[in-house]
Amino acid sequence: MTRAGHQAVEWAKRRPDRAAALFFAVIAYVPMLLTSPGRVSADTKTYLTVDPGAVLAQASSMWDPSVGAGTVPHQNIGYLFPLGPFYWLMEQLAIPDWLTQRLLWGTLVFAAAFGTYRLVRWLGWAVSGALVAGIGFALSPYLLSYLARLSVILGPWAALPWMILLAAKAARTRSWRPAAQFALVVALVGSVNATALVLAGLGPVIWLLADVLSGRVRALSAVAGAARIGALSLAVSMWWIVALRIQGTWGIPILRYTETYESVASASTPAEIMRGLGYWFFYGGDRLDTWVGPSLPYTDHPAVMAVGFILAGLALLGFLAPFAGRVSAVLLLVIGLAVSVGAAPLGSSSPYGALFEWFASDTTVGLALRSTPRAAPLVILALALGAASTSEWLRVRLAQPTPDSTGPAGRTGPAWTSSLVPIGMIGLFMVQLYPWFTGTALTPSLLRDEALPPHVTEFADWLDESGDGRVWEVPASDFANTRWGGTVDPVLPGLIDRPYLARELVPQGGAGT
Repeated sequence: MTRAGHQAVEWAKRRPDRAAALFFAVIAYVPMLLTSPGRVSADTKTYLTVDPGAVLAQASSMWDPSVGAGTVPHQNIGYLFPLGPFYWLMEQLAIPDWLTQRLLWGTLVFAAAFGTYRLVRWLGWAVSGALVAGIGFALSPYLLSYLARLSVILGPWAALPWMILLAAKAARTRSWRPAAQFALVVALVGSVNATALVLAGLGPVIWLLADVLSGRVRALSAVAGAARIGALSLAVSMWWIVALRIQGTWGIPILRYTETYESVASASTPAEIMRGLGYWFFYGGDRLDTWVGPSLPYTDHPAVMAVGFILAGLALLGFLAPFAGRVSAVLLLVIGLAVSVGAAPLGSSSPYGALFEWFASDTTVGLALRSTPRAAPLVILALALGAASTSEWLRVRLAQPTPDSTGPAGRTGPAWTSSLVPIGMIGLFMVQLYPWFTGTALTPSLLRDEALPPHVTEFADWLDESGDGRVWEVPASDFANTRWGGTVDPVLPGLIDRPYLARELVPQGGAGT
């Protein structure tokens, strides 16, 4: 066959994958681009949408004299890559901040969906099953728990199927290429929140273990592949790991001032984790609004709750049928559920739960990893594979020949009847995440107009022109909202060049301040 012929065959083989990528892109980007256009959300760090250049300049130093009367900032260095440069570049290109955010969120969803699709196709599944798995993983309510406020946490979730795929490939070859690609993924999603990365990073470890136990990969090959991955991932992460060490030594004990394990365990029950929820913040609110805008239907609307449990049940049924990757998916489900649930419910835990509670409450490492629902992506991926297995089992049964009353030869029904099964399963996942498609996925109290009000920017200019001493702002604490919108972080420090001090919910600076 000629070179042109080989290219034509290769193009034909990849056509379904290209169509799947286009489908996922439409699902990921279009709904977000139509959601609250022109409105910016207080996501991750407000200053990224106020002055990303200043964020990059401040993140380059481990000491910030302008905040908290001098402090070693928590996680600021993580914004050096990739979020800081991304927001800075989009600003240089005159892309509106609201559009920058929507493109970022859409990319996370697209990466989650297409990564799962690629993993399942690599396992040898049909396109229909891979589509169901991709949608099942990407359109989980887990997305809503962090979207619009802490989307940086979603990076490891979106990267999980890619990390598993690359780890599996690294164990099957002596090439360093899959390990280098794995390290690149880690560099893109791991610099700001180590907890989410570590807990999602259990996924490729579990998958390699399953490969060894099932005899698909030799133990030495798996160890060699993991070693290459570990070496390169450590190399690209050392800059922020050292920074975290410095912050832990010289900064305030930040872990003591944030969420307690009692708060985490109050919501991380098995039933909630199985339907993609379980993060305590999802269930809270204050006098202004719920903390996560679209959360209420998932806790008090019977139909929405029923869809979540039905999908979880259908996914579990899928494990009764054999499929490529079943052993790996079972281990992901069991270990992911054990880690995500942890010691919940407190007060009536098993011996394992009591040990987990001690680890999460009384050890430094456990305290850092106490936000156990961030391991839920392991469970969600396993259930997505289970749901796809159920869909494929039903699709194949419908496509099988059936006896014909007019003769001994079998006949099949119309081809479109078997296609209804994956379409219906995908439809159920879309219904489960209906806020994504109805423009209600964001939190209203966290939105503001693209341009800050003139009186805010004019006041900041006046402060810079009137002196160079420290500015004290009241109240300025987290959750202080204004009539023109919510920012979570006080917006003034991102607008002025003078040192700044304020009363904060999470303290800044040293014990004296």
